[in-house]
Amino acid sequence: MSELNDLTLNVALRSDSGRYACKKLRATGRIPIIYYGKDLNKPYSLEEREFRQLMRNSGGTASLFRLKSGDGEDELALIKEMQRHPLTDAILHIDFVQVTRGQELQTKVPLEIVGEAVGVKMTGGILEVNTNEVEVRCRPSALPASIEID
Repeated sequence: MSELNDLTLNVALRSDSGRYACKKLRATGRIPIIYYGKDLNKPYSLEEREFRQLMRNSGGTASLFRLKSGDGEDELALIKEMQRHPLTDAILHIDFVQVTRGQELQTKVPLEIVGEAVGVKMTGGILEVNTNEVEVRCRPSALPASIEID
């Protein structure tokens, strides 16, 4: 798992919601996000450039993120869903779910295939991958960025 200090996102509370407000937000280079939990639903926005850079350097969507808002709140979160534009692949919206320290969470972790299958290496076969992620249940501190399979 990546160090949590490296996965801090600066978020800003947004007052407007809806299609047109989100469209204006995206035009300024920000991504609308929702942070939700048991009795919690907060609309935020974050800088797209900062998020893309962090995603490149982290383990991807299975990583834990610290959401820091301007009013001093510091929330621990996990990406539940990321919506993308079908043609441009631009990030349209992100749902972050609240993570409580010490409490188990259930999420999907990407599989990373290492090595080469004997059939592929020796006879030129084709490796068929049926799934690229697996569901895990663990404490937030033990969440792996990916699981290697050989």
